[in-house]
Amino acid sequence: MQLWRRKKAIQGFAQVSDTAHLGKDIEMGFWTRIGAKAHIGDKVELGGWARVGEGSKIGEGAIIGSHAEIGKNAVIGAGAVLPDHVRVCDDVVIEAGRVFEGHELVT
Repeated sequence: MQLWRRKKAIQGFAQVSDTAHLGKDIEMGFWTRIGAKAHIGDKVELGGWARVGEGSKIGEGAIIGSHAEIGKNAVIGAGAVLPDHVRVCDDVVIEAGRVFEGHELVT
């Protein structure tokens, strides 16, 4: 795990696995965690304390709210919106452009 601090568009600290891929122009809030082999697309916004599980993929332009949790090997389509406190279970696929309400569990 690398500890990222105060780089452009990264607020405070973020933990990013050495094997994770970060796209261009992403934004990460405080204490975001990116797991091993995760792939974050271009222009993705990750709120503070968000967690992205090992092997997960987040498509271009997706918005992930604060305290959201993406399980292992989950796929979040391009432009999807998951607001604060949404939890996506392991191996779930969310299609592009899908918008969720806050405080949901996606199985």
